[in-house]
Amino acid sequence: MSGMAVVEIGTGALSRTDVVRVARNGAHVALTSDAVAAMEHSRSVIDALAADFPQLEIEALVGQGGMGCVYRARHQPLGRTVALKILAPGTEDDARFEERFLREARALAKLDHPGIVRVYDFGRAGSRWYLLMEFVEGANLRSLLDGGG
Repeated sequence: MSGMAVVEIGTGALSRTDVVRVARNGAHVALTSDAVAAMEHSRSVIDALAADFPQLEIEALVGQGGMGCVYRARHQPLGRTVALKILAPGTEDDARFEERFLREARALAKLDHPGIVRVYDFGRAGSRWYLLMEFVEGANLRSLLDGGG
């Protein structure tokens, strides 16, 4: 393996797509058992989401927090990469939440500014509330605030 980079990947938001991308760039990829388990869990969640979002090829979990999870996806009809935000469970049957979510999503969808991600779609798919947004490559806000971006 002389001259070839070796990349060991531990746990984290990782997909098979990411591993293939690293390998295509000429690196030998070594996955820890934790990384394999995380990929398998992530794949099962992604497969469950795919039924509610047939227009999307959901590629990977890119972030998660108190409000929900964000996935990188390929919108097949539009031919573009998008961010799919799935809001945290527990809001499915809350009428006040629904009213507020729809009002705020409509307001956000009307905004058009280079410093604000665009909203392409929003609503409920199955039991999940979601926002389909512009995908922006780069560091997330937390790592920028922590000085890591």
